[in-house]
Amino acid sequence: NFAKLEEPLKLLVEMNSRNVPVTYRACSALLDVAGSCEDVQVMSTVMTLLRRNRDSPINNYGQRQRDLTQYPTNQPKKQQRLSNVPKIPTDDRASEISSALSVLSVAAACFLADPLAKLFGGTDAGPLPNLVLFAIISVGVLDNFYDVLSGTANLVDKAPKMPEKGNLPLGLGNGQLTSNFVAGFNRLFTEDTERACEAEAAAFLAAYSLGLPCFAFQPNALEAAILAIESSQQPATDDPNINYLPPNSTNLDPLLSNEGVIKLLIWLYAPVAYENSKHPQLLYSDPREAASFLDRIRNKLSSSNIGHSVAIDEADDLMKWAYAEADMLQRQDNGQKLQALSEGLASGASTLGDIVGIIEGW
Repeated sequence: NFAKLEEPLKLLVEMNSRNVPVTYRACSALLDVAGSCEDVQVMSTVMTLLRRNRDSPINNYGQRQRDLTQYPTNQPKKQQRLSNVPKIPTDDRASEISSALSVLSVAAACFLADPLAKLFGGTDAGPLPNLVLFAIISVGVLDNFYDVLSGTANLVDKAPKMPEKGNLPLGLGNGQLTSNFVAGFNRLFTEDTERACEAEAAAFLAAYSLGLPCFAFQPNALEAAILAIESSQQPATDDPNINYLPPNSTNLDPLLSNEGVIKLLIWLYAPVAYENSKHPQLLYSDPREAASFLDRIRNKLSSSNIGHSVAIDEADDLMKWAYAEADMLQRQDNGQKLQALSEGLASGASTLGDIVGIIEGW
């Protein structure tokens, strides 16, 4: 992968040694080529060299690391903060989709009962399908729109008074009985490109501002685990990467520590925190990726002799801490910048260099 960038990297090294600044256009083109390599080491080397350039065109890369609250080793201090952090959103999309499909299947069967019965030479299917379909619709309407119905009844003269919500059977009227179905229905039929791009922009901005050379727009546990493990591995003596960096320096900070793992967790949680702040249900972000990432790290560390300082037994605390940090960062981020990022992603025409240019204000 370094072969594709051999000449540009040599030129960048020479420009750094001669204190020559890189133009924004050249930086954008270099980032586009580096991104096409899909290699963490390549991307990290490029970002390191650009960061060391005179009048660096990527001044915001890694700048939010200083804003993070350090994960303490002191248990009372740690628990004191964890008792006041926002709760990590839950996600049960498998159950929600299953519930929606089940109800829709029953409704479809009831709707098609008469035509199918006549198609196969019988009479109509009788009143049962219509009763079941009526019951499904009635429960859905009462559970989700009871306040509207009761308010309307109060406006109509001589309309019968509707019972109090708390007196309805099965807890109807609160939206709880049909909540799984409604959530699953939203997952199946909601298509919101703007919302999806906002979640992707939040993930990109988090990775960039924390100095993580992983600009996947949809962060996942596998990529986070690969980055963490690769960061702990020393380059081989024949690694072309060592030709572009000063002696005894590294292009990728070790991430197998509490601080490093928390940065990766923040990247995974960034779209979750953003979407959760705007919407009651998560559709385009998945909080389960964080736990999956820690499981991968735990399995890898238990089956190898890789050195690390991760308190892997404190996985729940690490996730709570990271989500609180992700929530804090997204609230502090410039909303206009994130909106510009999401619009660039939605257009489908923006390259990696273009997106970085939006962050840096080129």
